[in-house]
Amino acid sequence: MLRIVAEDGQYEGFHDWLQMTDYAAEARVRLTDAARAVHTSTKIVHILVGSKVVAFGVRVANAALGNLRVYQSSDSFESALHSVLRR
Repeated sequence: MLRIVAEDGQYEGFHDWLQMTDYAAEARVRLTDAARAVHTSTKIVHILVGSKVVAFGVRVANAALGNLRVYQSSDSFESALHSVLRR
């Protein structure tokens, strides 16, 4: 990631959380804090979710961060990934 940021100034992240069904409050806080630490270098983070609970948590975090995109379809997530890889 640091190499990409050094070359391009920003990066896009992709996280497949499709099998995740829940996550603890401590995990939500730590993930949000980690995202804030690299926020200025992050163009967008694409997150594939299957659970409504996890989708809700990501949307709440997005209210604070503003650069998270939630996908509930593997096809749309993979399409976004392939689009970025073609650049």
